[in-house]
Amino acid sequence: MPVLPHLARTMPDARHVILPGLDHNAPDLNAPDVVAEQIRTFIQARPDGRP
Repeated sequence: MPVLPHLARTMPDARHVILPGLDHNAPDLNAPDVVAEQIRTFIQARPDGRP
């Protein structure tokens, strides 16, 4: 089972976002700020503000 579609079905309000030009090292090596901003935006958009 592909992981991203499964997470999108499992996590409330989840979105599958592709960040052009980033690879699997983006979260920790290539672009942690970009990934962190996506996570921050997701959490802040939730009505209760919880992850």
